[in-house]
Amino acid sequence: MNAKLPPLTALPAFEATARLGSVTSAAAELGRTHGAVSKQLRHLSEDLGAELFEKDGVGLRLTARGARLHQQIGPALSAIEAAARALRAHRPPCDRPGAR
Repeated sequence: MNAKLPPLTALPAFEATARLGSVTSAAAELGRTHGAVSKQLRHLSEDLGAELFEKDGVGLRLTARGARLHQQIGPALSAIEAAARALRAHRPPCDRPGAR
């Protein structure tokens, strides 16, 4: 892969904020602080060189560029989650934590 990936740890924060329209709600869902989620969103925005959200009353809404990113990120994160869930469900007993 030659292209530089965006900060991957920021993608769940972006997806949750986009879906919920709120940094506070995203932070609660992810078990992070509001400040941590805000920082990840800022880092992602700076890395991509684009504003991803704009204020909408008391919440946030996606910009056009943010909406395009969300269309790609949501399904990709769902696919990664499904793959991880499948691997966890089918690992041999000797691979499980605490197994000898």
